[in-house]
Amino acid sequence: MTVSDREWGTEKRWVDDKRLIETRLPDVLATFLELVPKQKRLREERVKEAATCQARERIEEERRWKQAEERREFEAVFAEAQRHDSVVRFQKYLDSVERRVIKSRGKLTKGSVLWFARMRSRAVAADPFPQRVALLSEWTRAFVRDSGDRQINRIRTRVWTKYLIRL
Repeated sequence: MTVSDREWGTEKRWVDDKRLIETRLPDVLATFLELVPKQKRLREERVKEAATCQARERIEEERRWKQAEERREFEAVFAEAQRHDSVVRFQKYLDSVERRVIKSRGKLTKGSVLWFARMRSRAVAADPFPQRVALLSEWTRAFVRDSGDRQINRIRTRVWTKYLIRL
């Protein structure tokens, strides 16, 4: 008679030799009774190990998500900085053109004044800098109002979403 369980690493064999198996029944029953708690303990260890592994995977996934979120946020702010630099260059260009027109003609015509005003208003509207300052101000007010992380993240997500929709 053999009790074998490769999954649990258990194997015990009884054979008829000088002593019959029937005479070893107490040993056989004792072996079966020992196997039950051993298998239960091994199952519990596997469940605990699986839970630990899942927790580690969840933590790692959260870390990767957070890194990706930070990278997206950095890229968005970097793109803002590039747009801001473009707006500043554009405004300097408008100032330079305006000075040259005044220098060559002595004054601006009504049409050129309207054109410069329209271009400057478009430049101001395209500049992400004031929107970023307003966004950071709202985050600061929210932090002062409620320093809890959940509140900050909720407000940050709402404001950031509104900001991205405007762009």
